[in-house]
Amino acid sequence: MLFCPFTLPGIFLWFDGFYYEVGWGVFFPVFQRQSALSSLPIFKTKICMNQDKLTHLMSMAIYNALNDPDILRPLSKLSYDTKALREGEKLCNQFKELIEQQGDAQRLAKEATRNLQATRQHLQQKYLQHLSIARVIFKEQPQMIQELGLKGKRKQRIENWLMQCQRFYYHAAKYAETLAKYNITPTEIAEMQSLLSEIIGLHALQKQAQGRAQILTRQKQEMGALTEHWYRKFIKVARLALDAEPQQMEALGIVVKA
Repeated sequence: MLFCPFTLPGIFLWFDGFYYEVGWGVFFPVFQRQSALSSLPIFKTKICMNQDKLTHLMSMAIYNALNDPDILRPLSKLSYDTKALREGEKLCNQFKELIEQQGDAQRLAKEATRNLQATRQHLQQKYLQHLSIARVIFKEQPQMIQELGLKGKRKQRIENWLMQCQRFYYHAAKYAETLAKYNITPTEIAEMQSLLSEIIGLHALQKQAQGRAQILTRQKQEMGALTEHWYRKFIKVARLALDAEPQQMEALGIVVKA
């Protein structure tokens, strides 16, 4: 068994290669009773409900249950007392926080991509101009053609494209005097090298932002599945607890036919 300060009745969590059923302060390893798990929805990694609808309904249901003694009393008899409801509230709030964090991370990743693309496009325009001029200037000079990488198509993958650009401007600096006669000045070559360094930095930021967004997306999906499982089980238990007064389910966000 494994002690855990944050527990929810009837919830299953993944830890160290196994699923565990959460009791009151204790994890019971479920791998000892696989048959009981075979049909549980918690194995899904994505929620079925809309995340905004889920958090809204769950927050409302818990709030009303905590603040209505006529609802809380019968729920407490079926394990959903104040402590259990507070734990569900905490779970819901953690899910809300992950939703916001994941949304922010996705926006940052998109912004990083836009910045990278804009800077790359700006450099590409100048690079292609310089490339065309160099091909004319050094047409009959195989050594320069080889050093500057003048033959062949330009690469599309940013890593390969960067290598082509870096190679060109590194060697172009050695032939600055010749290139200056064709309006490719040493200052402009230095500016292109500075832009390349900036693009390398922007590419690193983009990868970092995308990685964080992917991690938070996975965490949000896992937390969403856990949250939805808690909510659906709570509603099932609430129907049993409030069977004598089914209209009270309205306070938990469930429409009851008259």
